[in-house]
Formats: sequence, structure tokens, C-alpha cells
Amino acid sequence: MEIIMKRSYNCWVSNMASLAHYYCRPHAAIFVNNLAIDMGFLCSTQSFNADEVGNSLSLYMMRRAHGVEISQFRSGRIPYDDICRPLLVNVDAFCLPWTSCYNTTHLPTHCIIIYGRSGSEYMCIDPFFSKENRLIIDLECIGNVNYSETNICCPYDKYEARLDILRFMRICLLDHLNELESMIPELFVSRLTSALRGESNAYVNRGVIWLTELINKRYCYLELMEYMGIDVGVQISMLVKQWEKCKHLSIAYIIKCFDDWSLVSEKIMKCVALEKIVASHIHTYLEREASL
Repeated sequence: MEIIMKRSYNCWVSNMASLAHYYCRPHAAIFVNNLAIDMGFLCSTQSFNADEVGNSLSLYMMRRAHGVEISQFRSGRIPYDDICRPLLVNVDAFCLPWTSCYNTTHLPTHCIIIYGRSGSEYMCIDPFFSKENRLIIDLECIGNVNYSETNICCPYDKYEARLDILRFMRICLLDHLNELESMIPELFVSRLTSALRGESNAYVNRGVIWLTELINKRYCYLELMEYMGIDVGVQISMLVKQWEKCKHLSIAYIIKCFDDWSLVSEKIMKCVALEKIVASHIHTYLEREASL
């Protein structure tokens, strides 16, 4: 089984892409909601879990647009009989044996795929070890996990899939526009500022983590645009570039390269304004596509 992994993918997205590739389907449909801004984590003190962003919608799009059924996750030990189809598995990375890096902290939502069995050995892929062609695991060592079975549930029709993707793109984009319109930019900047200034270590700073995920989601959305043949790549690339500048400025401030926080807050405000412009442009384009 081949791993599909890009810089902008987290473990969940990579495994969705790998499963789509395994079943000879394009995977870009799962990115229909990748312009959404998740404000929730900025309102709390809890850390941001990137794996929870858009997961339910990506499962729905795999089934609706691609005919790939990913069953409801069940909890327990993975069955020991022959695995004839890939299993999507959420596991505590602490239990995985192929690197000592995992054995330092518990990460209970890491996603891997178990795709076959050879004798007593179970073969799997881990997106963060994408250069490894074959990883072996003992099911006893991971114990109880959350796992889901995968299967083809209906034929793939490229034309119908495109219509479904366009429909959900319009729905998701309209929700995004509504959120942007109802958002108070000053309050957003205040919350993001609080997150960015709350931790001096850029690697674990909640604001930096959120900005990284936001940028990655827009890279994924750009991939969807290219797959659909929709020519708005310049606008999204410009948006990504501005958010990346915002992230770099934030890190530079955190590690004390300069002291003037207003440079960062002004860049955040400009990025929010650009979000509205780009989202409106894409929405106009999609509405025109729908009317053809």
C-alpha cells in the first residue's frame, strides 16, 4: 500500500489520501471545507487538536463523492483474522515500536493504517514515516484502540462526483463567508494575540500551532481547486503567503527578534480582510460554475 503524504497533510489527511489512492479514487474531495476558520480553540485554554478539524465531513465526502465507505469507529482489540481490507486505526503513538521519539509522550489520537498480514506480522503505514515501505506491528502491543473498516460501497462516477464536490464547496464556502461576516476582527485579533503571546516556546505555542494548521488547510484547498480545474490558485496562493508572513512575524516576536507587537497585529488584521476578499471571489466563481 502506498503512502500519500505532503507537507500540508496531518496524519488524518494523509491516511484519507492513502485510502482513496488504494481504492483508485482521487482524494481531493475531502478538502471541501478547508477554508473554514476554527475559532473554538481561541476561546479556551485547551490545546488545539488538528486531527479533529473536518474529520466527519471528510468521511462523508469519501462515501458520497468516491463510494468508499469508512465504517463508524469501534473501540477494542483489532480482530486477529486475516485483514483483507485496510483498517483506519487511532492509536496512542506511545505504543508504536518503530521510533523512540514516540516513546516519550502519549498521543492518543495518532492515525495509522493496518492493511495486511504476513504470518503473525501485521503490516501498517504511519504517515510520519512515509519513506518506510513496510512497518510491522504486534497487535498485542497496541491493545485497545479505535478502528474503522474500509470498503467500496458504490461505483465511482467522475461526473456525479464533480457535481457533489461543487455542491459541498458552495455550502461550505457560504458558511465560511457567514462566519467571516459575523466575526468581529478586533476580537479575533485579541484572541489570537493572547494565544500567540501566552507561550514563549514557538514549538508548543497554541497560536503558532493554529496558524500552521490554517496555512496547511489552505494548501489543501488549493490542491482541491487544481483537481477541479478552478482557476483561483493565484488568489489562494496570495492568501497563504500573507498568513505565512503573519506566522513568521509571530515566531520572530516570540523568540524576541523585535519588540513591536503592533507589526504582528496589523498583519493579522490584513489577513482577515484578505480572507473575506478571497472567499467572496471563490464564491462568485462557484456560483458562475453552477449556473453553466
